Amino acid sequence: MSEEFTQAYLAQTLGKSRAAVKNLLLDQHVVRGIGNAYADEILWEAGISPFSVAKAIPEAQ
Repeated sequence: MSEEFTQAYLAQTLGKSRAAVKNLLLDQHVVRGIGNAYADEILWEAGISPFSVAKAIPEAQ
């Protein structure tokens, strides 16, 4: 992973978007290399619905 991909980058990127969080994870301009299966696993482990609006997700999650 790039050193530029930090928790702050992810929080900033998700905090600006009204899109579903899964769609953002699949967007190769936001995060490269995450496919459908990885996105599902990431969201399952985090306990986040794939349909959640990205900017509405609490920072703790």
